[in-house]
Amino acid sequence: MEKRIYRNKFTVFSLVFFVLNIANSFLSTWTKINALPSAYFRDTFMVLNSILGDVAFFAFFFGLGIILFKSDNARYRYMIVMTAFFCFLHYALSIYVSNYGMFFSFWNLDVFAQSEGASESFIFVLKSFFIIIRGGRPIFFIPIIILTIMYYRKYRRLGEEATFSSTFPGIRRWLGGLLIVFLGIFFMGASFVSYKEVNKGTWYEDNASALYGAESTGLFNYYVFESVDYLFSKQIPEDDNLNEEKILALQERLEKYKGPNQKNILDGQVYGDNLEYKGLYEGKNLILIQAESLNEFAIGLEVLVDGDYKEVTPNINKMTEKSIYFTNFYTAVGIGNTSDSEFTVLTGLYPTGNKYTVFHHVNADYPTLPEAFKKEGYVVKSYHANVGYYYDRKNVHVNTYNFDEHISEENLKELGVYNQDKLVHGWVSDLDLLRYVAQDVKATNDQGKKFFGMPITISTHMPYEEEINLYLEKDRFFGEDYTAIKYPLLGYLEHINYFDFCIGELIKELETLGVLDNTIIAFYGDHGNSLNFLEPMLADSNLFRNKFRELYEVEQGLKDLDGHVVQRTLLSRVPFMIYDHTRREEPLFQNNVRNTTVISRTITNLFDLTQEYYFGIDGLSDQPFFAYCPRSNNIFIEDMVISSQSGEYFDGDGDINYNQYERSVIINNYKQLKDFNDKLLEYHIFPALEEEQEE
Repeated sequence: MEKRIYRNKFTVFSLVFFVLNIANSFLSTWTKINALPSAYFRDTFMVLNSILGDVAFFAFFFGLGIILFKSDNARYRYMIVMTAFFCFLHYALSIYVSNYGMFFSFWNLDVFAQSEGASESFIFVLKSFFIIIRGGRPIFFIPIIILTIMYYRKYRRLGEEATFSSTFPGIRRWLGGLLIVFLGIFFMGASFVSYKEVNKGTWYEDNASALYGAESTGLFNYYVFESVDYLFSKQIPEDDNLNEEKILALQERLEKYKGPNQKNILDGQVYGDNLEYKGLYEGKNLILIQAESLNEFAIGLEVLVDGDYKEVTPNINKMTEKSIYFTNFYTAVGIGNTSDSEFTVLTGLYPTGNKYTVFHHVNADYPTLPEAFKKEGYVVKSYHANVGYYYDRKNVHVNTYNFDEHISEENLKELGVYNQDKLVHGWVSDLDLLRYVAQDVKATNDQGKKFFGMPITISTHMPYEEEINLYLEKDRFFGEDYTAIKYPLLGYLEHINYFDFCIGELIKELETLGVLDNTIIAFYGDHGNSLNFLEPMLADSNLFRNKFRELYEVEQGLKDLDGHVVQRTLLSRVPFMIYDHTRREEPLFQNNVRNTTVISRTITNLFDLTQEYYFGIDGLSDQPFFAYCPRSNNIFIEDMVISSQSGEYFDGDGDINYNQYERSVIINNYKQLKDFNDKLLEYHIFPALEEEQEE
């Protein structure tokens, strides 16, 4: 009788262990908990197969506990410890999702795997630690709380009275434990193999994300096999193993991009470049600024401060009077963030999303924007205040993107631009960097040469806490006693106001040097910021107003999926502006959907440059276009956002209503485009670079 009680108690505790941990795995892939990624629609196979994978994974550890510990009391404690560990992993995953807007993949660790750049990445994590962990979901600790309470209220005394009681005594401990471990391994493998077989020959065979894998074969089970793939498989396929028919098909399709007139994927019509603007800026200098973490909603934003509305971006607002401004513009980055943005802007191609393009797909002779300028006799340079080996920029910017030179922190020290007392977040400030770029324009023009420069700003990088060096040459936007807005939103807006100040100072410097009239200034946001600004901005609607547009149809958006779709849109929308100080025409607002893949082609048309391939579209054409985000796999078309994963959608103003069939066609078009784009990179369609490394 007493043995039966012990056995029943052990069975109940074990079942609770399984149920709670499996439930946590399901919560991790649920949109309501991890808000930013849209979960895929799970069919019956995905549900059953993921349950099998989860049960098998936890069975493996359950069996280990039986083998390692002789008494049930010790096994109770073991299950509590393992549950605490799994809860922590779920919590860490929720932090990752909240900051990156995508599910973790082991391929994301490449930034730490690079020996030189790893220390920089680690330092950033430490600096931003308290902001980063704000995105964690404490709900994932519920299982450990329940098991701990169960143990101390019901099981601890029983265990102390029968310290050596065991449901699996003697040889049964080894036989039972080994059998459970073996079955766990077997069914983990069976679940994963089934997942692979079901997706063979489908779009998901080559394009499945970590989220899709976790939903299909169990969260931890998927990560077990992905970790093996990451550690032991070759990162890119060998040429001998590639399908020759696929390569020929890709090459044939690529040929169609050699001319500007191309058939549109949405309406089947043929479109080319906008000839009205062809050569508009021919022969002028260009400063193309990649602005760190610049969201579109900040442009034209006004905030109530001391009873009056103040412009966050007064200089940029004034620039719009002489600009081409893309108001419905989206970033196209994956896990590589800033480095992905550099890639897509300079090549017109999308990053794959789940791998760092800069580490996996840069050993190729892509046609690039700097190369097009060089053919016209331009001096082409890129600039960044970080060390040159971070993201391997010293090598990639020169050898892959074809810049003449990449100016990094090491160069800025040699040039006397680096001032320890003026650093912002430990880097040369945007103000000093942009002033140096202006001087470079002047020096290049004095040599009788034209200039294309790409400064990549960094001062607006998180963490958005107090940074006193923002105010060395400007006043605070908010007073020190301002309390209506809290950090990190307050800090973010202070940083954006600082960036706006730097843009204004760049214009002044160019004017002082006498080169402003012959210089075009363009800037775009590299990616949106991952912090949740939507709710604090809605807490008091009187605090904010926007000069150019409504912030969003937020009331409708919040009713739709608790604002998750609107939030994802907010984080993906960035500004793109092209400023010409000599412009006499009315400002041009391009309201059609565009993204960073169109920048290269748009600029080549405006400067009348020669290009080999016409990727993206001319942003100033009237061509219909959809943009997609490789990170979230969301599709942006007109004023609608469609999740390619779940099928959920949000119609911003209700003017355009794509029915279910039309949305499915759009998703299918997206899948075709992404598959083609990614295989161009992964199948080595472009010639490999000659072996030359930056010393």
